[in-house]
Amino acid sequence: MTRSLSVRATGTSMGPLIRHDACLRLVPAAAVGRGDIIVFCHEGSMIVHRVIDRWHQNGLWEFLTKGDAMPRHDGLVCQDALLGKVVGICRRDGSHLRLTTWPWSTAGKAIAALGQLEHRLYGLACPQGIPGTGTIGRLFRSATRAIVAVAQLCSGAWRQGG
Repeated sequence: MTRSLSVRATGTSMGPLIRHDACLRLVPAAAVGRGDIIVFCHEGSMIVHRVIDRWHQNGLWEFLTKGDAMPRHDGLVCQDALLGKVVGICRRDGSHLRLTTWPWSTAGKAIAALGQLEHRLYGLACPQGIPGTGTIGRLFRSATRAIVAVAQLCSGAWRQGG
């Protein structure tokens, strides 16, 4: 049986899926792929963001991560900084979901693909500007909300209790 840990989310960088004060269920990050949501340590803080790309170099995995509601990626995260992988979310009203089910794993991959595209477009459109403040940023935020809404419909939305 896999051991798990629960942590409380703060902030809005992973909205609309993860809201401020949601309880996140973590498992050891043994296998991490594009679309997974990971928790990692950065400058003494715990960050919860989605993997949008990954590389295996010099015997270690490196991950490019990004908050779903953020315009830019975080830079590379080494596997040594990983604290766990998010497999469940519980909201204050008691509703919860399992990110390991097919609608949510598929949604995660789609959001990661959007994140990669957004990252590349910003490199072309805003090489020195502030990304995420214009039409492109609003388009990607809307697309992310739509993917989450479709996954909610496919999964029976948030389940109450247990």
